[in-house]
Amino acid sequence: METTNVRPVTAATTAVWGETILAAGTFTVTLPAPSWGLAPVIVKNTGTGVVTVARAGTALIDGATSLLLTPKQTTTVIGDGTAWRAVAATAGVATAPTNPVAVAGVLQAFVSFTAPAQTGGSPITSYTATSTPGGITGTGSSSPVTVTGLAAGTAYTFTVRATTSVGDSAESVSSNSVTPTAAAVAPPAPTIGTAVGASGTSVTVPHTLNGTGGSPITSTTITPFIGATAQTAQTFADGLLTHVVTGLTNGTAYTFKVKVTNSIGTSPDSAASNTVTPTAPFDPAAIAGLSHWLKADSLALADGAGVATWADSSAAAKDATQATAGLRPVYHAAVAALNGKPAVRFARLSTQWLQTASPVSTVVDNYTLIFVANAATTGFLAAALYTNGTGGGGVGFYTCTAVSQNVGALVAGVAWQDATALPPSVTPKIYMLKRAAGVTTLYADGVAKTINSPNATPTAPTGATRVGGQGDTTNFFDGDLAEALTYSAAVSTADLNLIGNHLASKYGIVWTTIP
Repeated sequence: METTNVRPVTAATTAVWGETILAAGTFTVTLPAPSWGLAPVIVKNTGTGVVTVARAGTALIDGATSLLLTPKQTTTVIGDGTAWRAVAATAGVATAPTNPVAVAGVLQAFVSFTAPAQTGGSPITSYTATSTPGGITGTGSSSPVTVTGLAAGTAYTFTVRATTSVGDSAESVSSNSVTPTAAAVAPPAPTIGTAVGASGTSVTVPHTLNGTGGSPITSTTITPFIGATAQTAQTFADGLLTHVVTGLTNGTAYTFKVKVTNSIGTSPDSAASNTVTPTAPFDPAAIAGLSHWLKADSLALADGAGVATWADSSAAAKDATQATAGLRPVYHAAVAALNGKPAVRFARLSTQWLQTASPVSTVVDNYTLIFVANAATTGFLAAALYTNGTGGGGVGFYTCTAVSQNVGALVAGVAWQDATALPPSVTPKIYMLKRAAGVTTLYADGVAKTINSPNATPTAPTGATRVGGQGDTTNFFDGDLAEALTYSAAVSTADLNLIGNHLASKYGIVWTTIP
């Protein structure tokens, strides 16, 4: 694969097949349509910024919407007629670390930071913190980095750079100013952060240090208060800046104070935090009528493992299984688009599916289906999340194309609804299909969608319920399924909003309240 044209660019541009782009700056290079058999596009980052290689339209680049190139990094992209593939790449330097924070010690300082967002395709081997004034350096493999040899009474700031096999990143911005001491003392009081935790009996309490007294922090003590009355303090044998206080009482308002300890002594307490009232965690099973519940975070599998059995988390215990290894969808432990939560990934071209031994519900009216899912492709059949295993009908979303998404109920044959107002999305959504008193309503992230034939009369499903493939074996889902709930009841609007807000918080999705 060779290109015949070389084009330097310093601003956003659209590539053409068969050229090499020398990109210098921070901007986007948009790919052409993913035609088959043409010479590749090569993009080289020759500058100091981060170059985004983006798709045109809806086709994906190796399953993603874009690629990021750090300085010195190169990618070679070809089209296969429907999508792009990056067939060759070279590593670049990492982007600069961020958020440097310095804490003074005895003739030294401890510089913490956030690791680079992009490593350039090769592992980071070390970090270097450099002082101003003096240019004194310290090196480490992770945050924080200790810089020794500083002068007592002198104010210093620090920058941090990351090193890979390709070279050094740019320097970070400067840290705060700190002044090392000549001898260790007890640390000053830390600054309390914003306490967070409204579900369960625990609260997350962060803090920042105002110095270590010249000796590393060895423990952190957090005291809950009910009004002005101190409760049992919890001590953590570490110098971390965020801790989870457990064993609290739901419905009780708390504030918190933090103090830290080094080898010399213990600091005074911080000021009190904001008030937090823990509440009992929401449980979808508390909503009446739950007859089936699949959730990926219930699976105890290695990342990338095939899913042979997806246990039903409802009381019905109707597990979805696949005996054939080659037809099993794949478990992914942390999906970035789902707030880092796990999902089960179905590949349409691999005809992957699971199946229950009997229908997940047999009602023909007054039921609710809820899915957290996203289609991996647009413009292609994305097919059934749930269907009737005997073919021709099913449970849930049937087909997904560039112009429409059909929605099926707990039915066979005539039960399919055509939701022409719901185009597919490669971003996760919370889909809800509710049928009440003969009328079907569809929501996507809480927003109602138009459905053709919403009053069509369903018939009771027969046979098994298939997850991920239509019973006729021709249509298969393509994408991630994180959670699926079936209620053999028309869930109230208030409860739909409870479930929607719970799932939105869990998976990082914006929920619109259903009126």
